[in-house]
Amino acid sequence: MVTSTVEPFKYSVEEKDVLRRVADVFQKAMMNERVIISGSIDYTDPADTAGSVHQEFKYCRKDNMCYYKTDSNEVIALEDVYVVINHTSRQIYLAPPRKVEAPLTVPNDSLINTWQQDGYKLTMAGAGEDSLVQLKCDNHISCKLYGYKLNFTTGKISEINLRMTDLDDPLNPAADKVYHCPISRWEVGKADDDLFVKHRYLIKKDNGYVPAKQYADYELINKL
Repeated sequence: MVTSTVEPFKYSVEEKDVLRRVADVFQKAMMNERVIISGSIDYTDPADTAGSVHQEFKYCRKDNMCYYKTDSNEVIALEDVYVVINHTSRQIYLAPPRKVEAPLTVPNDSLINTWQQDGYKLTMAGAGEDSLVQLKCDNHISCKLYGYKLNFTTGKISEINLRMTDLDDPLNPAADKVYHCPISRWEVGKADDDLFVKHRYLIKKDNGYVPAKQYADYELINKL
């Protein structure tokens, strides 16, 4: 019987403290009843440069309501109706209300244990107001890099970076798919109230709805 003498990879106490603080920033935002996160996503695929994407996004949560927007779509989950607006097809889709669940989060210690078991090495540059935290694992099967630029004092993230492994060529780092996400707004405890006013999107008429003035030429598909 051969016994391995290689010590399993472990984070130091100081490294675990940094990772808990990063996880806390996400936990507070995702579990809060009010939050605004907006920015852009730049996606680069070396194998398909034509498929590279830049798109703006906005996510807002207010109590049990939720708003999400990308370049061509808006999704608004209100208390009594679910609205999807597609600006490319110029259609508004109405459906019965859907319960909005807070994004799934993992307890901090469990998340840290997963990173540790997967062998992600931690690096950190800067401190306090302008910190860059990176988790790297060059041979990871799915994600080789998690990078976060954040302010530990205010609890705000200003940038997220991911380097995803190309499953067709996993050992070639040049084939990795890259996500660069600058965050222009990260506000916990606040919501854009105007986004949740129904007449912004719909006007009540007779026993149904018609599109609001700014969407007058959109087709309404009512599944209520």
